[in-house]
Amino acid sequence: MGEEGSEIQNAHPYSAQNPGGRPSPLWHLVGVLLVLSGVVIAHLVPRTDGSDWVRVFSDICSKRGNDVYLTLGIGTLLWLAYKERSKMAFWRVATPLLVETGIMQTCQKVSFHVFGLWPRPSGTDGGFPSGHAAASCVVAYLLTERFPWGAPLWYTAAALITWSRVESGAHYPYQIVGGVILGFTVVTLLVPRFYPSSPPVLPPVEK
Repeated sequence: MGEEGSEIQNAHPYSAQNPGGRPSPLWHLVGVLLVLSGVVIAHLVPRTDGSDWVRVFSDICSKRGNDVYLTLGIGTLLWLAYKERSKMAFWRVATPLLVETGIMQTCQKVSFHVFGLWPRPSGTDGGFPSGHAAASCVVAYLLTERFPWGAPLWYTAAALITWSRVESGAHYPYQIVGGVILGFTVVTLLVPRFYPSSPPVLPPVEK
């Protein structure tokens, strides 16, 4: 077998979807801590009034920033799956997002409308768990799997979103923590199922 054929056969099992291979689990652990740090900061630092630049910035992160982050992140991942004609890559993105959304909405509706628990600070439903926190964590995880070099950026964006949801008064801290736990639990359990278990066996390449 030629050297080129040997390199192909010994390629990382995930190289077809991610030339750099799957990232170290340490990146996801650091990401969780970074996201939760946003909640801690928002809880410990007194909220500002509506005219303060911090409140304005938190409103941008909480609304437009969140929408842009999720739209570009999910759109990019799905476009790449389509470009590669990879059903596995498609379901790797779609499945955790659908499962997370289903669990989140069920918990929100049942907890508030059936048991009268865990409303938002405004007293309305949709409090626990935070959908913004759950979705941003899922997308940060998926982007890190695909583009490990950008892990600090993806998780910083998720941390800003979780911080902003508390700072803007949309959620209590425990609701954000619930969303973070939900998001990371879903992707940690589901995403590995959509990777090949072993490298493909390719024929040798003759020089």
